[in-house]
Amino acid sequence: MDDQREGPMNDHRRFPIVALGASAGGLGALQAFFRALPVDRRDGMACFIVAQHLSPRHRSQIAAILGQCTAQTCLDLVDGLQPEPGFVYVLPPGRGIAVCEDGSFRLTEQAGSPTPTPSIDGLFETLARHFGARTIGIVLSGTGSDGSRGARAIADAGGSVFVESETSAGYPQMPIATRDTGVTSCQGTPGTLALRVYALAISCFEGTTPEDADPAVAASLLSLLGSLADLRGIEANARTVDLLHRAAEAAGCRTLVDYRLHLLDDGAERLHLARRLAALQRLWPIGAAQRAALLRHFAARAQTMQVGETELRIWVPACGRGESAWQIGILLAGLQHPDGRPVSFRLFATDSDAEVLNQARLARYSRETLETCAGLTAADIDHGFIGDGELMRPQPWLRERIVFSPHGVLNAPPFPRLDLVSLQLDARSLTGAAAQLRVFHYALREGGLLALQGPRCEPDSQRFEVLDPAAGLW
Repeated sequence: MDDQREGPMNDHRRFPIVALGASAGGLGALQAFFRALPVDRRDGMACFIVAQHLSPRHRSQIAAILGQCTAQTCLDLVDGLQPEPGFVYVLPPGRGIAVCEDGSFRLTEQAGSPTPTPSIDGLFETLARHFGARTIGIVLSGTGSDGSRGARAIADAGGSVFVESETSAGYPQMPIATRDTGVTSCQGTPGTLALRVYALAISCFEGTTPEDADPAVAASLLSLLGSLADLRGIEANARTVDLLHRAAEAAGCRTLVDYRLHLLDDGAERLHLARRLAALQRLWPIGAAQRAALLRHFAARAQTMQVGETELRIWVPACGRGESAWQIGILLAGLQHPDGRPVSFRLFATDSDAEVLNQARLARYSRETLETCAGLTAADIDHGFIGDGELMRPQPWLRERIVFSPHGVLNAPPFPRLDLVSLQLDARSLTGAAAQLRVFHYALREGGLLALQGPRCEPDSQRFEVLDPAAGLW
């Protein structure tokens, strides 16, 4: 960032001032942005100011909502607050912003404005005037062209302008209007933009270039690999960044910068990594053979459950958007004890990617997705799901039995005495896959099952007995 173009707020603290403007469809984009923002060991990397178009007649709940998505402190902006890294300030409806001589913020009236409020253009122009090259303006989903004029002011001051991509934004008119000014330097999903902000913040603190920051380099690595193994569109999320770090370590590279140079010189390594990344994104629904084998096993287990065994315990690691968890839930729903009582079960579904885990919790799917990605029959869907507009959502009896929580598949198992661990991704994409499958052994009770889908490696024969290799059960 250019020091010469900064306004009067030039001091020794070089953290960026990040302004996010959104309108229709913007709340989801804001949530996705802050969920994807990496947690850093420092006391915050940037100061964020949010302008979301809202009616002045309604009290905004955005600060509370965003507070559930980030470790940053989220507050409604009031007079006297100072720009501080690690804080997210939300502009109230019908108000604008000014910066006082001492650097504090002051709210201004925008009541009766013919344009939506708070004004994104006004926010961008004010911050560009006072913070110059430290300003980053981000335009997310919305109708109209608010933000496009302010984007020019930020660019003229030496700052950076990002926009949400057309394919990501629910309402792409605002991002398109800003993009068409010709001053934007980055466009992508909210998660991609968050990683880019993080990289710029690191460059401010450490005097590095953004390319030295791992999240940004991870994104560039994925771009490098994009023409291989159908990888277009894969983001540098928690799971893919973790895989890149492990691959770099295995190749003897200390940083992702070094690993990128290594990949440029090694075509075989590029292809191998591309296939691992593609496999990491691909979940296999339970096939017919495994479904039948699991039903046979758990029907027999229901007949022999001991006194005090109140429920079956299932874990689905790396659950992605959750289709696999719902599939297993429906599979177990028809089990009965000898006296006719339904068998109770508790299913734990985990993933390291906060964004896809939130989609799993939301649990809204098209019928086609449930049939193709979850492998459910029409009868399964009608039994376990109900209509919600054009989409389907789980019945309450099914939802209450499934718990979604964050956890990386390579970490120690968080749940003991399990009856089933169902891994529905390609185990070959895991570094040290055989060792990881051994770890699953310690989470299972005596006689518990490990179920693998898709292309798979063999579990340790000293810890797992083959039950039905054709069905992928050990």
